[in-house]
Amino acid sequence: MNNKGFTLIELLATIVILSLVMGISAYGVTGAINNSKARGENLFVENLGKSISSYIELHGSGLKQTGDEVTTFFKKNNIGNSTYEVSLYQLKKGNDNIKIMDLVNDGIVDEAKLVNPKNKKRCFNSSHNPEVKIYRDTDYVYYYSVSLENNQCDLSSDNLIISTLPQGVNP
Repeated sequence: MNNKGFTLIELLATIVILSLVMGISAYGVTGAINNSKARGENLFVENLGKSISSYIELHGSGLKQTGDEVTTFFKKNNIGNSTYEVSLYQLKKGNDNIKIMDLVNDGIVDEAKLVNPKNKKRCFNSSHNPEVKIYRDTDYVYYYSVSLENNQCDLSSDNLIISTLPQGVNP
């Protein structure tokens, strides 16, 4: 008798091996997709920070100091390891804080791009318009922060964007 087919055990072994290979591949692909979405979300937050920096560069000279210093901190000196005391003042647009939608209204960022790339939810609009707090120290170095807590697009990145404009930027 001439048997030219596969036995049941050979077929089951092949199916088990193929299932393992597919499971490992699916796990790797899913991890790569999630990492890509997280990188996209971090890039979104980074681009939002760059937009705020652009706003400061364009409108910094028109921003008004709120009066008294907000806080005093110690800044590292470029020479040696010494530090010196610097006062930090908040800046406003007239009597108002700058808001995210001011970036849209000034054409710095497109409102359609204010979407979380991870879940495709719109992050900011006229009803959800967080304040951008801008500060300047006595050396004319600008700092800004915006709280992303309780945002409607579920950003899982840091809840706060804080950055400094490069030294020498004096809008």
